[in-house]
Amino acid sequence: MPRPTGASGCSSSAELSWSGIPARDIGRWWDAASPFIERALAEGRGEYAASDIEAALCSRAMQLWLLGRNGTRGSRGISVCGALVTEITNYPRRRTAILRLFSTDPGLRAAWLPLTSVLESWARAQGCDAIEVFGRPGWAKVLDYELTHIVLCKELKNE
Repeated sequence: MPRPTGASGCSSSAELSWSGIPARDIGRWWDAASPFIERALAEGRGEYAASDIEAALCSRAMQLWLLGRNGTRGSRGISVCGALVTEITNYPRRRTAILRLFSTDPGLRAAWLPLTSVLESWARAQGCDAIEVFGRPGWAKVLDYELTHIVLCKELKNE
């Protein structure tokens, strides 16, 4: 596995690829992944802290994928330009891969879309029947996935 060189350094014209990071290597890649995870969490509603994600990755409850530029592997390492966190959920009647958190360098959100086939193949290999995306409504415009439902939420305050 290549040595991480940290976040940034990918351009939108670069060829990109996903690398699934084994749980045993999370500590080695955390410094490169955490800025992207923090950015994705900032768009959320406080469900997770970065330390919660790191613990779930290390325990294999969630999976880390890093987006890197092709041709940067080898002794110089890999230039990380994005991170994705997946989670497999077993419903009573089906198994689903959830794309839980995602963030890239500016301008790369659409550039990684051709790589969704890698995630779909991985999900099939894990015995999943579907992929779900938990994210902002804008993802419905970008992904070629069926919009099946939305999540509405109201914060309950102690009164």
